[in-house]
Amino acid sequence: MSPVTQIEVEDFLLRHPGWRVENRALCSEFTFADFKQAKAFIDVVAEQAEILDHHPEWHNFFNKVDVALSTKAMKTITNLDIALARALEQNYEIIRDLS
Repeated sequence: MSPVTQIEVEDFLLRHPGWRVENRALCSEFTFADFKQAKAFIDVVAEQAEILDHHPEWHNFFNKVDVALSTKAMKTITNLDIALARALEQNYEIIRDLS
């Protein structure tokens, strides 16, 4: 894992609307049709996080999942955070479109 530069973070934010940086973390909110879809999203992403050995900080309330991605050991955003953010987006589109 390696830290990403400020330019790489800004490039990611430009290409991926809905993400923002807060407290040295990539943050976003994912909204689904219902709780069942939100839980399916969490379950799928949990599997991918295990594979990457990189785990998000998230909060689920009914049909919403708030996510913060940061590499705590490095106290910054790394390439693993960017990779997991992309996986979150891909899975969001798939699960959201299942309704």
